[in-house]
Amino acid sequence: MVHLETNGRSPGYDNITRFGVLRVYGHEDRRVALSSRTLELEVRPLQTYGRYDGQGVLQERAIRTLLEFLGDDPIVLRHAAVDGPMIHVAARRAGLSFDNRLLCALDMVRLAWPQRDAWEMVKVLIRASRLADDRPTSAARGTLGAYVAAVNQLQCQPKTR
Repeated sequence: MVHLETNGRSPGYDNITRFGVLRVYGHEDRRVALSSRTLELEVRPLQTYGRYDGQGVLQERAIRTLLEFLGDDPIVLRHAAVDGPMIHVAARRAGLSFDNRLLCALDMVRLAWPQRDAWEMVKVLIRASRLADDRPTSAARGTLGAYVAAVNQLQCQPKTR
């Protein structure tokens, strides 16, 4: 599960500013468990707008660290149509490839509860998970909660022929 924070939605122009990653296992048999392995990085901007405090990891090193941590595992993203291209472009800028299978939490929530507003459902879970702190891994837990609930809902629905 990867939670990205960016300074915009355009992969060619904007950048990843920080991310949080949770390693999950056991999702195939519906018993999702979090590994103790997490990754969280602030990313130094490629261009500085306004005041910059000098914190963070260079973009190339951050994306390299992210891809090494992920390996070739499938990735759950909150909004794969936006976050996936952000990772692809950042990897390409660093001279790396990113070919992981992408799963979208929003798409799963939309499938599980088509009558509900998927964005609102995911945002509520993220807000609830961030009550204790504002870390990207906390937001990742909220998105993961939405994804797992949707998968469980879809598996419990009666099959239609």
